Amino acid sequence: MDVLRTRDARLEVQVLHYGMTVHALRVQHKGHTHDLLVGPEDPAAHTHARRFCGPLIGRYANRLPAGRLTTDAVEVDAQEWGGAGVSHHGGPPAAHSSEQAGPFDTVVWTRADAPRLFGAADRAPFDESVVLALESPAGDQGYPGRVRVEALTAVGAAPLRVHVAYRACVLDACAATPLNLAQHWGFNLGASDPAHRGESVVGHVLGMRGPLRRLQLDARGVPTGALEACDAAHDWTCAKPIGAQMPEGGYDHYYVWGAPRDAPAVTLRGPSGIALAFSTNQAGVQLYTANSVSADAPARKALHRGAERDGVHAAAFLEFSAPHATFLHRSLQDAAGTDTLLRPGEVYDHWVDVELQLDP
Repeated sequence: MDVLRTRDARLEVQVLHYGMTVHALRVQHKGHTHDLLVGPEDPAAHTHARRFCGPLIGRYANRLPAGRLTTDAVEVDAQEWGGAGVSHHGGPPAAHSSEQAGPFDTVVWTRADAPRLFGAADRAPFDESVVLALESPAGDQGYPGRVRVEALTAVGAAPLRVHVAYRACVLDACAATPLNLAQHWGFNLGASDPAHRGESVVGHVLGMRGPLRRLQLDARGVPTGALEACDAAHDWTCAKPIGAQMPEGGYDHYYVWGAPRDAPAVTLRGPSGIALAFSTNQAGVQLYTANSVSADAPARKALHRGAERDGVHAAAFLEFSAPHATFLHRSLQDAAGTDTLLRPGEVYDHWVDVELQLDP
């Protein structure tokens, strides 16, 4: 595990090599240590089951139709996992291999002390940083091409922020390969506050930049290729409590705002005077509100009240990426400004900047 701290010690981020998992995001505020991310207390618990508390998802985040997927540019054998006819978060874990094969959340990444895709200038604005890397072999998860991926995690004190960035390149002669990464981290900004421990995030105030559209899904949760207008329950352009108009069953939806701009794309404010402002070069975000609880889930973090498990709606997961299945639908490519295909000689470039705003 790598531990990153700002020079004023107000912010600490813990990054596990297993799954490129952001295990903890701790900030000092009003005499308390607040861990803003849900997940297990024990870092080893991330290896016991795929609960998606903080890892990097790849090669292709969220849901695709399972089976052989063919376009003019690429052919993919998307392996079923996560439901009938669905390939979710890269499909099933790989059998044991000497290579870094399998969904990226199930692989041990390597610390890159001399990264190939990030230079000194990329790390200079931050107090501390680390780069982890993997080389995904050709055929991994059913995708063509051998791909090198590097993930930068960094912290800075002025402004107080966490920065994650992912870059990738093709290492062989394949024509193209789909790539669409997402950090699957879940936030509860009041979980460490003695006055709010055990509370869900339904009272957290969420806002998104407009104009906003929602990804249309079929009965499996797989994109149809259409984008639809957001009704009142899904309109976040005027910030509101997550629970104000929550549909039955909670949120598990992708929202598209399109081309990036300088203003933050998403804001989240909790009950303890802590707010987050997310900026990104991605076209949208998946919002998931932890709509179920596993009976065998591990104990929550000690800072979140010890041995109890996280409950329903314990977190707002904000997964920044291009729309699911973009490479299969021209309409989504137009909305995202990319076909999410990585070709030889190109560099995949994805970043999210999280500014912490603390009430005095």
